[in-house]
Amino acid sequence: MEKNNKATFSGTKIGQRIRSLRRKQKLSVRELAEKSGLSAIAISKIERDQVSPTLNSLECLAYAMGLKMIDLFLEDLDSEVIVNQTSILPAARNSEIHITSLASGLRDQFLEPYLVSMQPGEEIQCAALPDSSEVFAWCLKGSSIFTINGIEYKILPSENILFRSYTPFSIQNSGKTANEILFIFEAPMGNHFANQLLN
Repeated sequence: MEKNNKATFSGTKIGQRIRSLRRKQKLSVRELAEKSGLSAIAISKIERDQVSPTLNSLECLAYAMGLKMIDLFLEDLDSEVIVNQTSILPAARNSEIHITSLASGLRDQFLEPYLVSMQPGEEIQCAALPDSSEVFAWCLKGSSIFTINGIEYKILPSENILFRSYTPFSIQNSGKTANEILFIFEAPMGNHFANQLLN
């Protein structure tokens, strides 16, 4: 486990979230330790945010409580309605591409909306999504070229494109000004192109 760099989400530290979930299930630290394979001391330090848990530790804790790892980051697992504020995700590969997550937080969420802005000439490469995945993109501003299965489709403002993504695809800003595209992905959390850009 790494010290410092404490993990936070929506203003709440991850350790506090894990403690809350453990108490909700009426588990003691020792019981969670036995179920997860982590030591009681390690769990206690994680819950007090004295150390940042590794991904492996989070996975073990989630599994021990019968949850998915994403559940550790969701504020209310029982809520059927989530009101979101937009959050800008920095595109790690290129500062000329901006991705804004428009809505997240439902348990087992499958629809993932994003607002994407790219400077002229910028391109996003996206790996294939799961077999059942559908992608909807609506061009709000500028022009974009989508290359799907080797075929180019030029999309202008007020036009949209809907496709199944069985193979990798790419999006390029083919105009002279920044473009803006509303994307809606049908994919389990983490299988969308925004996550690929952030890796």
